[in-house]
Amino acid sequence: SSVKWKQPGSKVDIDNLRLSIQLSCIWKFAVCFDSVNTDKIDVQVQPTSESPSVEPVTSAFILPIPVSIKHFSLNDFSLNITDVADITWHKLTGKLDFDQLLRIEKMQIDGFNLTTFSTANSQSAHHPAPFDWTKWQYQPMTAIPIVLPLHFDVLAFDMSSASLKLAGQQKVILKKVSFKAKGS
Repeated sequence: SSVKWKQPGSKVDIDNLRLSIQLSCIWKFAVCFDSVNTDKIDVQVQPTSESPSVEPVTSAFILPIPVSIKHFSLNDFSLNITDVADITWHKLTGKLDFDQLLRIEKMQIDGFNLTTFSTANSQSAHHPAPFDWTKWQYQPMTAIPIVLPLHFDVLAFDMSSASLKLAGQQKVILKKVSFKAKGS
């Protein structure tokens, strides 16, 4: 079935959403999917001119009940944030579960494209003067604290045929990217 949702500033269209739920998980107070599949997802977002100030998140995001997906396949995804970014991919597949920790057992993304756009401020900015090496002094690197609102463990992530074009810079094409990651 198709899902369509619209509110001021955003619109979501999901074509041919198919869910296969394991009802036996209800007795374990969990939500378990054998599969979640879509043929196409189109998300349009119109940013507001003024966003309210948001306090940074300092505690980890957790779900009230465990959720697991044995297999998901999200095809032909498109996210357009007007005048900010376009994100698309051809196919995203994987397996994950989430309770206190987002655990991604495997994930594969094919045909990923990210394009960001220059803002009016960055286009009108003048070019800085060349760097004066005669005044350079060594400055030790200091660690920047990063607070992630999510504990995660990525056991296998593979991406093929990706491209990145960031704010008018030259396009970067990646044939294959693979990694494992853990964070909290």
